[in-house]
Amino acid sequence: MTVDKELIRKRKQEYGDSFEGLAILWGGSDGKLTPQKVALMLAMLKTVRLSDILDQDPDKVPNREFALEDTLQDLINYQWIACNYEEYKQL
Repeated sequence: MTVDKELIRKRKQEYGDSFEGLAILWGGSDGKLTPQKVALMLAMLKTVRLSDILDQDPDKVPNREFALEDTLQDLINYQWIACNYEEYKQL
């Protein structure tokens, strides 16, 4: 699986760019929490979610394969955003 810039662009178009707003809400206005760090925090959320899905009984998780694939794609995309924020802003 690779970074899906088209999906990133589509989600940004649909939902907007929340990274700067979250940085302020979560970290205050001192600038110590950057949008890039927010993207890393969201990647950590996806890592925990991935672990939770894997820990569950496969027979009790509807659409388990989709959930794994979707979560992994989001994880990869958030990591890319964290490392390429200026390019992300231009999408």
